[in-house]
Amino acid sequence: MSQKTIPYIFLISLLRRTDRRNRIIPLLDSLGLQYEIFGAIETEPVNTSLKKGEYSCFLSHQAVCRIAEERKLDSYIVFEDDIDFIEGFVEKLPQYLKLLPNNYDLLYLSGNHQSRVQVYKQDLSNNIALGTCSRIYSTAAFMVHSSVYKEIQNLPYLQPIDVMLGQIQQRGYTFTAIPSLCWQTDCYSDI
Repeated sequence: MSQKTIPYIFLISLLRRTDRRNRIIPLLDSLGLQYEIFGAIETEPVNTSLKKGEYSCFLSHQAVCRIAEERKLDSYIVFEDDIDFIEGFVEKLPQYLKLLPNNYDLLYLSGNHQSRVQVYKQDLSNNIALGTCSRIYSTAAFMVHSSVYKEIQNLPYLQPIDVMLGQIQQRGYTFTAIPSLCWQTDCYSDI
């Protein structure tokens, strides 16, 4: 992957939630982004204390990661269907990717920071920065490098996936966009 190129994009969406896709698809199309819709898994938990939605979300993200590995993608971006973007997202994302080191694990385009964010690298001409953070919750919009595909696929179902990704974040090769490039909308979730 060229550091200037937007990676392959997966959009995770429950196939029965046409209301969400009716909102997000025109938005993605208006940005000129190419993406693949992944029909989110929806199933009852097995051998875990996770709730149905947490378990289903976990399985969906692992399945997308498995697909990326099978296709030999160097990296991919995953969007959940309840996100929105800053104005200029398509122009800004490549600017952030230029700041990203080759040995990254994850890049959060949005998230709930549970630890202090340390500036890693800045681009003052574009008023952006990448930060490191050892604890970010959210799976709404992030980028995954192939170096962690196996690890994500093998995470145990002990806590929601955004919490379990903390095991990867602790190594220090997880970055976050400053300011965030997108956010979760306030919309109804029924799982």
